[in-house]
Amino acid sequence: MTIASSHFVYCVAMPATGKTFTGDYLDLIHGFHHVDGDLAFRSQYTPEMREAFTKMVEGGHRYPILKDFKSSDDIAEFEEYWGPLFQVRVDSALEAAKTNDKVVITFADGFQVQRDFVFKKLKEGGAKNITLLCLSMDQDKKLESLYHRAVRQCDAMGITVGDFMRMGEWEGKGEPTMEVYKSFMNRPGALGIFSVFEDLPSHAKIVDVTNRDVTHIDGVDAALGLFRSGEESYDEIVKQVVAMDHKRDEENPYCMTLFPEIEKEVKEALASANTDKEKKQIKRRASSLIKLELMTGRLSITSTSSDSNANESKNMRRSSLIITGKIE
Repeated sequence: MTIASSHFVYCVAMPATGKTFTGDYLDLIHGFHHVDGDLAFRSQYTPEMREAFTKMVEGGHRYPILKDFKSSDDIAEFEEYWGPLFQVRVDSALEAAKTNDKVVITFADGFQVQRDFVFKKLKEGGAKNITLLCLSMDQDKKLESLYHRAVRQCDAMGITVGDFMRMGEWEGKGEPTMEVYKSFMNRPGALGIFSVFEDLPSHAKIVDVTNRDVTHIDGVDAALGLFRSGEESYDEIVKQVVAMDHKRDEENPYCMTLFPEIEKEVKEALASANTDKEKKQIKRRASSLIKLELMTGRLSITSTSSDSNANESKNMRRSSLIITGKIE
C-alpha cells in the first residue's frame, strides 16, 4: 500500500450540507479514513497546528483582508499565512494513506485558490488519484438544515436558539420560528467567509443532497464509483453515522486555547463553578459554542484577546451562556 495507489477524496460544500456526514459514511460503509477538516480546531492538536494558527493570526494582524476576505483574489498572495492550516489537513491525509488506501477530507472550503492548494500539496506528497467531491443543496433546504442543526446543538448545550442568536445581532424576543431563523441566516454575509462558494472546476463531481434521504449516499456512491451491499437500511446507516459524530465531539472537543477571548471566559467560569458536573457542562458549552460560531462564520480564527475589546457586549452575552446556559 502506497500513497500513490491510494484514492483521495476532497469533499467540499457550504455549512450544514452534509460534509461530515458524507465523510463518516464513507468511513463506516466503504472503509475510508476520514480527515475531518475541523481537526485543527479541536483539542488534540499538534505543535504544527499551533504554529499554523499562530501564522494565521499574524496574517490577520498584518493584513486585515484576511479577517474578512470575499474571493480567492483577496487571499491568493497571502498563502504563507492561511496555507499552514490547510497543510495540516493535507499532512493528516497523507499520513493516513500510509495505512489506508482510501482517504476522505471534508471541509467547508468555498475558495478555489485553497482547493487548488490542497490538490497541489497532495500531489507533491505523492498522491496520484484525487477526486474533488462537492455537495450541493437547495438554499431553502440548506437554511432549514442549519436551523435543525442549531436546535440540536443548542439543546445539547442546555441553551436556547434564541439566546445563541441574540449573542450575535438578532434583537428578537423569545424563541425564533424556523422561518425567522432562516431569514436571519439568509442575510448577506450572515455566514461570514462561509457565505462564499466559488465556482468549481470542470473535473469536480457534484452530488445534489437536497432531499436528505438515501439519494444522498446513492449519489456519493455513484460519483465515486462505489458499491454498497444494501444490507443496512438508510436509517440504520444514519443512526451509526450520527453516533460517530457525537463520539468525535465527546472525545475531541473544540479547543478553547486557540481562541483567547473564549479561553479567558471559560477559566473565569470554571473558577466559580461549585461541582465537577458544573465544570463539565461549562466545558461542553464552550466547545459547542466554538463549533456553532465557526459554522456560522461569526468566530474568526484570527481573533485575539485584544480583538475582543471591540465587541464587549457580545463577549458578555457569550460568557453568560457559557456559565449559566442563558443570557442574563
